[in-house]
Amino acid sequence: EVGARGELVKNKLYAEAAMYILYLRNTIVTRRDASGADYFVNTGNTRQRGLELSVNYLPIRNRSGFVKELKFWSHYTSIQAKFKTYQQGNNNFSGNKLTGTPPTVLVLGADAVTNIGFYANLTYNYTDALPLNDANTFTANAYQLLFAKLGYKKLLGKNLQAELFIVFDQSLNTPY
Repeated sequence: EVGARGELVKNKLYAEAAMYILYLRNTIVTRRDASGADYFVNTGNTRQRGLELSVNYLPIRNRSGFVKELKFWSHYTSIQAKFKTYQQGNNNFSGNKLTGTPPTVLVLGADAVTNIGFYANLTYNYTDALPLNDANTFTANAYQLLFAKLGYKKLLGKNLQAELFIVFDQSLNTPY
């Protein structure tokens, strides 16, 4: 794994990046017995190559104004994960995508906090289509989610805090 982290603009803009290659022997995979119950076994080898990026931008970061902090952030993950070698009985899954692993995930967000206790969080999530079985014959569609939270926090004592909030969650392209 190789990574870097830096402050690109003092007290305002931060970035992180990591790249990795992972070879795993005896990957944990799901099997189903005659009664329909799932169980797990270690078998096969996988190769996983990934890139992760994170950027945080804080245009407002002060203690005196109405807005205490305003932050925009993003996280991006790209992963190529495949079974290098994997055979189950007569079925050869070598070269197939790793089950349950989306090739791309993007999360974007904005957070605001006021000095009087009000806050807001907005998050958008995109997750790419992903294989649901080792044969890669069934996949979950890519999906997009939107989360919003508005709230108010108040310190009531040294060790007691009250919080009132409302949350909105919405899938933008599939039932949720």
